[in-house]
Amino acid sequence: MEAEILNLGDPNTITDLPVCKAEIENSRVMCITTSNSLRTQVFDKFYKEKRVQYQPKGTEKRRPNGEVYMTVPRPKVLTARYCALAVSSVWRDEAHLEKLNSSRTISELSSSLFRNDLTRNYHLNPMSGTIITNGPLDIAYYIKLMVRKDWSDHPVLKDYQGAALIDAGEKWNKLVKLGRATTRATKETAMKDTVNLLAPILEALIIRFTPKSDFLGTGPVVELPPNMYSEISCLHSNEWNARLHRHKEEEDAEHVRKEAHRRYEYVKQNGNAKNYVPLQKEGVNFHYRSRLCASFPYLLDLSYESGDQLKLTEAEWKLNNKNAIWSEDADIYRSNIESIAKSSGKLAKIKEKINEWRHQIDGNRHPARMIFASYFFWMVDVLQIPADEIVFLHKLLPQKELSSRLAKFHARCPIRIACYDIYRVFGSGDVAHP
Repeated sequence: MEAEILNLGDPNTITDLPVCKAEIENSRVMCITTSNSLRTQVFDKFYKEKRVQYQPKGTEKRRPNGEVYMTVPRPKVLTARYCALAVSSVWRDEAHLEKLNSSRTISELSSSLFRNDLTRNYHLNPMSGTIITNGPLDIAYYIKLMVRKDWSDHPVLKDYQGAALIDAGEKWNKLVKLGRATTRATKETAMKDTVNLLAPILEALIIRFTPKSDFLGTGPVVELPPNMYSEISCLHSNEWNARLHRHKEEEDAEHVRKEAHRRYEYVKQNGNAKNYVPLQKEGVNFHYRSRLCASFPYLLDLSYESGDQLKLTEAEWKLNNKNAIWSEDADIYRSNIESIAKSSGKLAKIKEKINEWRHQIDGNRHPARMIFASYFFWMVDVLQIPADEIVFLHKLLPQKELSSRLAKFHARCPIRIACYDIYRVFGSGDVAHP
C-alpha cells in the first residue's frame, strides 16, 4: 500500500495521530454479508497507512566549557494505520453463521483500529433469515446486540432480561444439546423455560416480509405494490407424509449410530469424555436436502448408480452437465421431472394459482402476470420453462439475474403466451391462450 508523507509542523508537539478524513461520510449504511466479505470488501479497501515524519525531542547536554545545549536527533517516521470509514449503521447479514459472543465481525468492528472518533456512534445490526439455527444461546447474544433505549416503552420488549436469556441458553446447551439432563422432566423443563423466555421477544423483533408486516408499531418494513399477495401452502398426500416421516426417523437413527461410535472412539483414545464435542446434526447440506425433500418428496427416491445420495444442489447439476456425465436422457432430474412435480403439494397449489389467473386480461390487453418466490425454484431453471408472464425467483440467483427477471416482469408482455412446457409438467398438456 502506498503511504503518504505528512509533515506535522512543530516537531515537539506531536501527541496524537492526525485526524483522517473519512472516505464514506457519516449516516451512510454499510451492509456486510459474511465475515469474509467484511475483510475483503471493507477492511482491505478502507484500511490505510499514513507515514508521519517528525523530529524527536532532543536531550539536554553540556559542553566541556560548561555550555548547555539540546541534541538534534535524526528525524523519524511514524507509520499509523487507520480505517477511513465512518458509518452510523452497519448491517451484518447471515449473522447466524458466527458465534455472536465471539464473532469475528464483532471483534473486528470493536477493535481500537476501527473505533475512532468518526465511528464512535455506529451501531451494528445483525440480520439472519434463520435466527434459530444455532440455538438459544446464540439468539440471546444476537438480541443483546439489538437492544435500544426505546424498548422500555414497548409492552413486550420492556421485560427483556439479557442475562436471563444468556443463562437460559447456557442451560439449554448443557441439559438439552449435550444431553446432560438426569431426567426427562429436567430436560423438558429446561426447554419449556427457555422457549417461554425467548418466544415473546422473538415475536416482537422478527420481521415478516408480508403486506401485514409491522415492525414495533412503525408500519411495514417493505411497502409492497398494490397487487394480490398470498402464501402457497405445501400439503402432501398421506403416502408422501408417511415417507417423509420414515426418512426423518432413518436419518435420526443414523445420526445416533454415528454419534455413539464417534463418542466411543473419543473415549477410547482419551480415556474419558472430557471436552468431547458431540456431532452436530444440523449440517448445511443436510438441512438444505431436508427442506428440498419436504417440498419435492420424490427426490427421496433419486440417487447415483453407486447408491450415493444426490446433493440436490445447482452446482452438482451444472458440474454433471458440464462434464457430460448427464446427457439429456441421463439427467436424473429431467428424466424424473414429472414424478418430482407430481409428488409436490406446493407445485399442485401453484398449478391451481396459474389456472385461476390464466385467462385474466388487464386493461392494456396484457395477461395477468405472476411472481413466484421460493427457495426451491432453482428446479425451474433445470426445466428451462419459457413463460413470459411468470417470473420464478429463488435464493440461489445472483443479483444481476434477479434484477433481470424482475425487469422482464415490468416490461410489456405479449398477448399470446405459450405455457405448454409448464402445463406438461403438471400433466395438463394444455396451451394457454388469453
